[in-house]
Amino acid sequence: MSLEVLLAGCSAAELQSAMESGRAMAGSAFSSASAAAASLYDTTSRAVSDIDTEQLKKQLGDAYDSFAAAFSDLLDQAGYTFSDLFGDPSAREEEYKALVLIEGCEHAVEIIEKAADRTKIAPNYLLALAKQESGCRSDAQATGTTAAGMFQFVESTWLLSIARHGAEYGEAESASLVKIDARGRTKVTGDANRRAILAKRLDAQLSAYMAAELARENAAYLERKRGKALTATDLYMAHFLGAGGANVFLAALDEAPRTSAPALMPAAASANPSVFYERGDRSRPRTVDGVYGFFRKKIENV
Repeated sequence: MSLEVLLAGCSAAELQSAMESGRAMAGSAFSSASAAAASLYDTTSRAVSDIDTEQLKKQLGDAYDSFAAAFSDLLDQAGYTFSDLFGDPSAREEEYKALVLIEGCEHAVEIIEKAADRTKIAPNYLLALAKQESGCRSDAQATGTTAAGMFQFVESTWLLSIARHGAEYGEAESASLVKIDARGRTKVTGDANRRAILAKRLDAQLSAYMAAELARENAAYLERKRGKALTATDLYMAHFLGAGGANVFLAALDEAPRTSAPALMPAAASANPSVFYERGDRSRPRTVDGVYGFFRKKIENV
């Protein structure tokens, strides 16, 4: 696994801890590496943004390989696993060829490619997400929720994503207008500004970037919590329920898969009856593994 992929899943505190612990393993390599990584690390988004491997190699010189090996060993010892959802863009040619074969999503291929290359999230997952959420329609508007756009961002999640990542994608002004309080709630200066920022959900490319960044955050969170690699369906559950909700759901899937899904997630069930009940019939609740299977067919068999 590449160094930049490993770094992308670490919080600032974890990165610093690994650097300190690793000095004895790689000697002087870590002195240079610590400064190099710190210069690339984005502490506000808790992820490394567009790490330039060649830049790291130039800064570290002959120490790069020993640093990468030592850092990988440290993460392995700490129990971190980062799944194949974080792929190597250079190995994606065949995946891209397959994307155009999905009916109704041909127009989204270039959009998906750009987001995948930028964030290292597998393009086939992003395409499956767009297909499931909107049929790859950038103008999709949900009924009964605030979700909109190709990736069906609800208002609160979109505002958080713009605040955290907007500046990286040409939306610095929008990002500056969104304030996040200590409880993670957002507030936008001015109603007109709020409406304008929310309208950007219909920008397919920006929406794809934000969906990929959200997937990267969710994957890192869930893999740390669960201690194992994720499937595409696991990651989709985080998009659908939020990272915290997905962690609760997946724990129930492991421990009590026949639990009533509406009983476990009543708010989500109320907003999404077609998912939590057979054919939307509230007298026929799905189990936790039933809901998971419902999405697995859609996400992993696109």
